[in-house]
Amino acid sequence: MPVSSSADAAKAASDKKAAETAAAAKAAASASAKDIADLAKRFGQGGDLSIEQDNYGNFRLVSNQNGQTVPMYFVVAANGKDWDVFTGSQIVKKYKADVAKGIGLEGLRKKLYEIGFISKAEYTTKDEAAFNNAILGAANAHSMEQVQKYTLNPGQKSYTFTPFTGWLGTKQSGITPTTPNIDTEFQATTKIQTDQDIDSFTNDLIGRDATVEEKANYFKLVSDEMAKTSRKSTVKGTAQTTTGAFLNEDDYFRIASKVIAPSLQNTPLEGIDKLGGKVIKQITDLKDYAHSYGIPLDSKQALNYVMQGLDVGGSLNTGAIDSQKNILREMSKAFYSNISSLIDAGVKPLDIANQFAYYKGKILEQPDNAVNVFDKDIQAALKNNGKSGVMSLTDYELLLRNSPDTKGIFLGTKGAREEASNYANTILKSFGLIG
Repeated sequence: MPVSSSADAAKAASDKKAAETAAAAKAAASASAKDIADLAKRFGQGGDLSIEQDNYGNFRLVSNQNGQTVPMYFVVAANGKDWDVFTGSQIVKKYKADVAKGIGLEGLRKKLYEIGFISKAEYTTKDEAAFNNAILGAANAHSMEQVQKYTLNPGQKSYTFTPFTGWLGTKQSGITPTTPNIDTEFQATTKIQTDQDIDSFTNDLIGRDATVEEKANYFKLVSDEMAKTSRKSTVKGTAQTTTGAFLNEDDYFRIASKVIAPSLQNTPLEGIDKLGGKVIKQITDLKDYAHSYGIPLDSKQALNYVMQGLDVGGSLNTGAIDSQKNILREMSKAFYSNISSLIDAGVKPLDIANQFAYYKGKILEQPDNAVNVFDKDIQAALKNNGKSGVMSLTDYELLLRNSPDTKGIFLGTKGAREEASNYANTILKSFGLIG
């Protein structure tokens, strides 16, 4: 080939390359201008994108749509110029797919753990929900860094953003301290505070201040338990975990109940009904409840049930007493097994007993309010000799007429005398002795 021809070919190739470079530069400049115009439009006045703080004070990118703010995430293309915004579900799917091509899903999980977006427990157990939340957290941090390159410097002619994978690569283990920051807190109290607390408890419970001994005991028990409790807050990167717990309301209730229990348990039967506060209300409530289910319960027994409620450390107004009532109800079903299905249906033995009391009063010509559920004859009617259901009214009347306890009373009634007179007249008429 002639030399001149070779030189011409080399020059042509050089000119072509220069032209391609110029075209690429022009295209890049054009793309950059478009990207900047889009940024100004979307983040400027009247635009749909903005940065706001959530309820925890964290900054996030949001899209304003029909008066509603929707969390969004800033996505940067590989060229560092083009960008888009994705929703949460879109960003999780995209980053799992994109990053998986490089370091893999487990590599991404480990990276997010190392830079503090996943706790050790979540990383160890491979909690998938925590993994997704970590991706969202990292995506939000990345979005804030990239968006603020524009929002903090809106007048620049060009911007170079960092894609998510590149951003992750800059977050080395240095972002997470080698030694986590551990803050240990201890709980403490004063005698004045515990005295006020136990006074409030005993007044509410039994209507009196705590004794000197009770105050001293309460202070000691609370102090001893506080000395065994602590709470550690560990901050590693952006993740914070808290272990341990302080005494809570249930603990204070449990300790106070333990302190006051001996005083209540030693209360004589005649003194129980003189108590005030919640205890007497609960004793009265339990006694009335037991009576309605045909279970005899005196004040001392009711107090024991209340004390059992105190032992569980729950509220006297809800679970603890409800549990004791359930025991009484089950006891009633066993005691009156022949009507257990009625009890399950909501019928109380007292409701049935009141009907038998009415008929007993009518038959014996006595006030029916003088008869209660524990009356011997009513108990016989309720239990019905173990047969299903309660005694029929016919059998019940025969019982009252013939029972040693009521036969004499019945024979002395006006109804019995009239019945006897009518019977005698019938006999005499049958013999023709009277007309």
